[in-house]
Amino acid sequence: MWWTDLFMFFLPVNCLVCKKKLSSPREVLCLECEFNLPRTEFHDPVNNPVSRAFWGRVPVEMGTSLLRFEKGSAYQGLLHDLKYRRNLRAGLYLGRLLGNEIIHSSFSSCDVIIPVPIHRKRLKKRGFNQSDIIAAGTSEITGIPVVTNLLIRSVHHH
Repeated sequence: MWWTDLFMFFLPVNCLVCKKKLSSPREVLCLECEFNLPRTEFHDPVNNPVSRAFWGRVPVEMGTSLLRFEKGSAYQGLLHDLKYRRNLRAGLYLGRLLGNEIIHSSFSSCDVIIPVPIHRKRLKKRGFNQSDIIAAGTSEITGIPVVTNLLIRSVHHH
């Protein structure tokens, strides 16, 4: 549409990783950066590092993570844009990517998506929980409902 072109002329949208100009305001990453995302592939095995992190702490059958967090990588900026710059579009994008990864895995039979909670003090300061935003994007793709009131973060980490 002509108005999208006009919008993109005055307010260009750049890839959150490499900063290349994107062709649509709905895009978050360019195709190359999306292709090179450091994916975990944890959605297949039940006995993965995310699932094991909860063993003995919370009765969970499965856990997963879309990306490996690599401190200092170009992709760290994507998470920081969500967390610290309130780029909710980036969170929904990450959630949709996760939804597309798990929709045909054993996670597709899950009853609910439970985002990792943040402490109430952090929630008050930040105004939102980035895990809730990612979960909403995942739910949008999978149709699995998000439940945010089952876990409580009781310890506040600075």
